[in-house]
Amino acid sequence: MREMKATVIGAGPAGLSAALGLLRCGLRVEVLDERTKPGGRVCGGYLNAEARRHLEWLGVSSAIRQESVEVSSVILSTPTICSQFPASHDREETWGIARDRLEEILLEAVMKNGGQVRWGRRVSNLSQMDGPAVVAAGRFGLSGGKGLHGSPRRLAGQGGWYGWSSFFENTGLAPGTLALHFHPQGYIGTLVLKDGRMNVCGLIHREEKSAFSIENIFKESLALQPHFRKSVEQAKRAGAWRAVGPLPYGAWISEDDSFFAVGDAAAVGDPFMGEGLGRALGAGPMLAELFSSPRPATPRDYYHMWKKAYGGRFRLGMMARPLINGSFLRWFMLKTLIKHPLLIQKAMPVFQTGYRPMIRQGSRIL
Repeated sequence: MREMKATVIGAGPAGLSAALGLLRCGLRVEVLDERTKPGGRVCGGYLNAEARRHLEWLGVSSAIRQESVEVSSVILSTPTICSQFPASHDREETWGIARDRLEEILLEAVMKNGGQVRWGRRVSNLSQMDGPAVVAAGRFGLSGGKGLHGSPRRLAGQGGWYGWSSFFENTGLAPGTLALHFHPQGYIGTLVLKDGRMNVCGLIHREEKSAFSIENIFKESLALQPHFRKSVEQAKRAGAWRAVGPLPYGAWISEDDSFFAVGDAAAVGDPFMGEGLGRALGAGPMLAELFSSPRPATPRDYYHMWKKAYGGRFRLGMMARPLINGSFLRWFMLKTLIKHPLLIQKAMPVFQTGYRPMIRQGSRIL
């Protein structure tokens, strides 16, 4: 087993988690990424209960916790109603951290444990891989985890959902403040980090085929969402705009894959409250369970494991997506949820449980 080599394509949270899991099983691991350096993703840094459990299994929980802020509640709002709820359905501790710093800590752990990471390496043919191949990027049109169409400030027009993000400072809000603001064209998530900066991530739907700018999208979001506007009215943007899209909702992992698909290469889901990051970080524990088994690990076995852990969540998301695109039904559902906290609490386990890692002791998988 120690002579087997695995290649991981993509050095984001999913790829780095996968690398740590495979290293723990005794494989030699090489991580390839077409970017020239880490960071720069259009993502939030909220670590929900599932993400925190995976970080503990991966052995980086203490390092992450030192640089994180605790998040105990979330603000949910529409343009006309706003309420606050516990961030976790079972009161487990949840955290917030700058996404780039999270990736740096995971990268350090991979290299410390003997993994090799090579930047500026684009993979176009998996058949050339020596040993198991894990794909964490470059599928469903999101090449290298970037997926940019045009420049970070201006996107070439294609119909679909687009993500955008940046950092803001001087918001006046307390670290650990987490909010999800819905508006008629999408929603915006905000998280105030330990250093006081606010990470702002938006998702917006576009029908037009002409190019559009993130500056204009941001201004539209301010006009459409008064609760979001209030949270940033005194703030100053302190980072570059980042963008990704159109996002391939509805495409997900296949039983016929010849590789192990993790993170967004397995599926792209709504990033309401850290679900995508929790699922990405679960790549290592899931692969370790497979590769520590006496029987050979196969992509088909992994598919069934993934489907059991996340299939229900994605089926629910696919059913809900056509509904939330309809204006009247969308607002009726959202207002009902926000007015009835028990409904939120009952829905949270679907999005925050996911895969539960096996207990570990030292470097052994139990």
